Amino acid sequence: MSCPDRDRPQHGILLRELHHRVDKGIASAIDLVSAAVIRADGAEAKAALSDVVELLHGHAELHRALAMPDGDVLNDAATYIRRLGCAMHQSFLDRMGIRLTLTTESLPLQPERCGRLG
Repeated sequence: MSCPDRDRPQHGILLRELHHRVDKGIASAIDLVSAAVIRADGAEAKAALSDVVELLHGHAELHRALAMPDGDVLNDAATYIRRLGCAMHQSFLDRMGIRLTLTTESLPLQPERCGRLG
């Protein structure tokens, strides 16, 4: 039987590793599509591929915003939520014509609890 408190540090390490791998995967996709933009023939193909690159950049920013804050210092949940909202807007809400409005108040939280908000 495992102790939940003892497994907590390993859980954080695994989450950070997973985050790192996803981040690298998105970066690789951006590089591949960017190279395809250069090789593409025709303005329409270049524009479509450039849109994909822009969309991937938005998803990368959203992925970074969803990451659990590092360290043991209290984090402001309002700042975290605003950053997440901006990333969501950039990633896909703007393309859908959706406007996001947030009203927040400062709320200090442990990094793990702050990360659960996303």
